[in-house]
Amino acid sequence: MQECQEYKHRNTALSKDGVRISYEVSGRGSKAIVLVHGLGCHSSFWAEQVDYFSNHYCVVNIDLAGHGDSGSNRENWTIEAYANDVASVVNALGVTHVIMIGHSLGGPIIVEAEYLVNAHVVGLIAVDSLHNVKPNPLTDEKLEWVVDSFLASEEEVKDMFLSDADSSLIKFVELERKSVSKHILKSSFREMIMYLQTVNSRIRKPLTLINSSSWLPTNMDLAKRHGIHVEFIENVGHYSMLEAPKKLNHQIENTIATYMKNVVKVKTNGVENNMNAKEQEVYQFLRSSLVKELNIEEELIQADIPFVEMGLDSIIGVMWLKNQFTFWHFSTCNQGVQLPNTGEFHQYMLSQMESAKEPSVVHHNDSENQLVTPIESRDDQDREGLEVSSNLMEKTIQCQMLHFYPRLYQSLRKLYRKNWI
Repeated sequence: MQECQEYKHRNTALSKDGVRISYEVSGRGSKAIVLVHGLGCHSSFWAEQVDYFSNHYCVVNIDLAGHGDSGSNRENWTIEAYANDVASVVNALGVTHVIMIGHSLGGPIIVEAEYLVNAHVVGLIAVDSLHNVKPNPLTDEKLEWVVDSFLASEEEVKDMFLSDADSSLIKFVELERKSVSKHILKSSFREMIMYLQTVNSRIRKPLTLINSSSWLPTNMDLAKRHGIHVEFIENVGHYSMLEAPKKLNHQIENTIATYMKNVVKVKTNGVENNMNAKEQEVYQFLRSSLVKELNIEEELIQADIPFVEMGLDSIIGVMWLKNQFTFWHFSTCNQGVQLPNTGEFHQYMLSQMESAKEPSVVHHNDSENQLVTPIESRDDQDREGLEVSSNLMEKTIQCQMLHFYPRLYQSLRKLYRKNWI
């Protein structure tokens, strides 16, 4: 995956249905913040956020179809169609990790777009959106009444601000709302209301709501029930990015920091990979077990240091590898010893993790204070020792059945109890 290279540029991408989507990229890096505006808005609503976050991230600011500089040659104004607008831009840029932020209509859009982007979605942030993730069912008649009410009053935009709001902000939003056709507004609003009926079943990534405490109420019980974190901004209406940009930036920044705590960098052959909390703990277990086997400082064990430089081209190294393969029930020992470093071995372990089962360590030898793998459960080939050939060794040696250190076993049991393995 490539990085955003230019500091600031505007470009276009084609959405799935052929609509041309305009977007602007600011900053640089492989981690991107993707901004998705609300209904009747456009990308300039995020100006304060772009200026603030582009110093540290690649900030992607999108004009949805029918808004701003994007095309409007679309028949169906569904959440799925808008989600494809976002995905077309993110996939064209090729960033590796994204945090998607959506305002109002943008909240449901980023929930759906998460299914379509090629990048790893670290988390989602909905700004004054998704107030009720499981609303009561609507009849067709009630749905049309809600939609018609949304467009009926000329004072609708003003009502989305507090009574003491800056009048210039109200006029700005009103002007931008008028630039979007009533057909698009009505169709999109209807589709959003329909999508919200089942949005709770589509949320699968960490989601934080940053909602106004003074405008629409947020159903906290439902949010908690679906694992959604909620924060509030006081003394703002529906457009906190315009009314209180510094407050919003601060809360977005804290939310991103929380998300990023679950992502740890590790170098493998010069390429940066990211690990979530589960992957990090498995990797840390590997490092700890190597410290025990090699009797060296943990700082000396890095993901991209070749095994041969750590002394694993010896019987100790083969014993350590056999330890791992026996415990995790991986198929053959020689696959492991052919991997050149801890980072790649860790990636191999993760790729096999879903099919791995709880270790078959059933016999505890109290006198020797160690756990013993029962040879009785192995076939004849394992009982005799598994012959392994490796590029790390000058000659073939035998991988024997090994004992487990109690401390290492307890670490793995901890992972198992967390349902991480």
